[in-house]
Amino acid sequence: MRSFAFVTRRPAGTATVLCAGLFLALASPRVARADTNTPPTITTQPASGFGALGEDFEFSVAATGTAPLTYQWLLNGAGLPGETNTVLLLTNLTFVQSASFAVVVANAAETIVSSNATLTVQTNAPRRLGTGRILQVGPQVGVPITIRANGREGAVYFSLSYDTNAYANPVFLPANAGATVSTNLTQPATIGVTLTLPAGALLPSGYEWIGLMRFDLAANRTALQGGLAFATNPVPIAAANTNYPALLLDANVEPQYVLVTSTPQINRQSGLFEQQLLVSNPGAALMTNVDILALEFGSVSVTNSLLPGVPQTNAIVLLNAQSNLLNYPFNDPLIAVDCTNCGYALDLPATCDFGSYLANGAGACSPNFAGTNVLITGTNFNIVGQFVPFAITNVPLPMVQLNNLLPGETRPAMMEFYVADHATPPAPQYSLYLADPLYHTPPPYFTMPVTLLGTRFANGTFLVEFSSQLGVTYYVQYAATPADLATNAQTVLPPINGTGAHIQWIDDGPPKTDSPPTNGSRFYQVITWPQPQ
Repeated sequence: MRSFAFVTRRPAGTATVLCAGLFLALASPRVARADTNTPPTITTQPASGFGALGEDFEFSVAATGTAPLTYQWLLNGAGLPGETNTVLLLTNLTFVQSASFAVVVANAAETIVSSNATLTVQTNAPRRLGTGRILQVGPQVGVPITIRANGREGAVYFSLSYDTNAYANPVFLPANAGATVSTNLTQPATIGVTLTLPAGALLPSGYEWIGLMRFDLAANRTALQGGLAFATNPVPIAAANTNYPALLLDANVEPQYVLVTSTPQINRQSGLFEQQLLVSNPGAALMTNVDILALEFGSVSVTNSLLPGVPQTNAIVLLNAQSNLLNYPFNDPLIAVDCTNCGYALDLPATCDFGSYLANGAGACSPNFAGTNVLITGTNFNIVGQFVPFAITNVPLPMVQLNNLLPGETRPAMMEFYVADHATPPAPQYSLYLADPLYHTPPPYFTMPVTLLGTRFANGTFLVEFSSQLGVTYYVQYAATPADLATNAQTVLPPINGTGAHIQWIDDGPPKTDSPPTNGSRFYQVITWPQPQ
């Protein structure tokens, strides 16, 4: 190519003759080299992640192919000047860098573009510690310690306090057998943990177990009454590696649940499938708002006897969902390991041991967060295994909320599912996390009381009956006394859409109402919004 460029700068006559000659001479060898070149192949795609304002973040790519390989990083599809290496280091992060990144890899044979990787920049700490599904095996309790990581953490430090009337003799078992662990028991009722991965090893981006905290359980306490709390003494809460020694890290104790029955059961009176959860607060602080997400129930294919061989969609709806979340997660969910032999439903045997349970934390038995595509009300996206996207919108996630769960408290929550064929049981998965409150307030205007056809208490539930009009929204309100009903009523979510017929609304306690009803201690009214015409 240099000879060709040199000749074209000679006088016109000479250049014409020599240029043609050189082109013919060079054409054949160039074709031969192209035939033997191996196009580039990206062997490691850039991984999505997250960072806090002011932190650093690093994307990397690995590729094979005939040398030389060239690289050009892209931000939202546009080239980044000077970023032509296998590594893209972003320093002092700002919200401008909360974007999509990719890299162009090229050689003489071909040019290819990597998959897109998303960076989410947050104002708060981008990585958090949490507690996973707590398990009891005989007289001992296992508390998984989880982390939301972004692929740069080689070490994690934290302290965990506990109620000595319930727990004793803490031992930390690392998920990575090669990790170095030291514990500090100098602070009363607290264990400090320092965990360092083997040289060169980093936690993967997403949700990951870092280990299992094992306690002896007192004979008069349950596994979920441990009064757990993350603490900064004797070991401060932090994450680090050799390149980024100061990585921000928050920590939260997560709510817990157990299923009363492993599958939803049909209620012959309402025609709904019901599944009751027992939701617990294993922490030392009040849990103000506990959200229960119902995942993976979407819809199922059923056989229609009138149309043999034609698949039919059987719609399933979480009928008592109080709201839908459009961004996931607002906070960190409880990471579930739903092995059938671990006894997370009261009608299943519990035959787990801590060793297999710790191994299952890698995802073998965790369908909610195992790195597979999870069906969330008709939308597939990868929850864990890679980065958990924080910018997903327009994905309705039906949920209910329990309020003011006291330390050590367990409260029932009945989930009600409408199934189109009234026969096929749904198979929901659940995730719990702490979030902003739903406000149970009455409509601000155009309210009108409805004449009740009757209320009656039977089998631990209240039945409220009223006539409805099509297209009108109805709100049930309740209180402990008639006076409170007039001045300080609690409004039930979700509201009820009128059908033009009589409606029988059943109060069976949380999440519809704050507590299970008792005969003679609860009064009801129904209001409409907007006002019927």
